[in-house]
Amino acid sequence: MEILSKRTSAVKTETDLSLVISANADKKKNQLLLLWLLLWTGCGVVIIYGYFQLSEQKMKIMTLVWIAFWLYFELLIMKAWRWKQFGREVIKIKDGELRYKKDTSGRGFILSC
Repeated sequence: MEILSKRTSAVKTETDLSLVISANADKKKNQLLLLWLLLWTGCGVVIIYGYFQLSEQKMKIMTLVWIAFWLYFELLIMKAWRWKQFGREVIKIKDGELRYKKDTSGRGFILSC
């Protein structure tokens, strides 16, 4: 294995070439993203708790709409954090076929050309 940079490595054999590019660039940024995720989760939990205290129907509907948007962005932040923490791009050329995979903790789809 040949280290090309802090985030990039390559393995070359007679029949194939494999490049691995890590998504983990800066630990400080990852920690800030995790802090944001935890605070966002905490705020959502408080709003969800407050939902059950409401008695007015219009407020309940508005809060449900807010919770739907909150949940959507919660999943986006979680996906971004997982990618930054555990993600890597794997590019393989084997037997004349190019394969690309966005790998997160061993999971991901392989695209072939």
